Amino acid sequence: MGDNISVGNMSGSNIVTGNVQGNVNSFSGDVSGMSTDVTQFIKAFKENIDQLNLSASVKSEALVEIQTIELQMTSPKPKHSIVNESLKSLRSILEGIVSSSLATGLLQMLSKLVF
Repeated sequence: MGDNISVGNMSGSNIVTGNVQGNVNSFSGDVSGMSTDVTQFIKAFKENIDQLNLSASVKSEALVEIQTIELQMTSPKPKHSIVNESLKSLRSILEGIVSSSLATGLLQMLSKLVF
């Protein structure tokens, strides 16, 4: 049976949950702790986007997600949920081209980020 967690009032803290299969979910109210990793991932993605051989529409979608993340990271109050959803979208794009060693490397970088 699962554990129940009740939080009356909490600010700036992390919540981490898991299950018997070893899956761990983590949430932080802000993105400041992961900003360096996100920035490094975005830089690598942008530097290599042309080598991924994405269709024009998929490349455009990826660039919009990157722009969304960059805007959130520069916001005085970045929204973790928006960054998280954009990172998930980029992960889906990369998973669609796993035959590429470059995509595999970017996916490995992405797997280190907190979702």
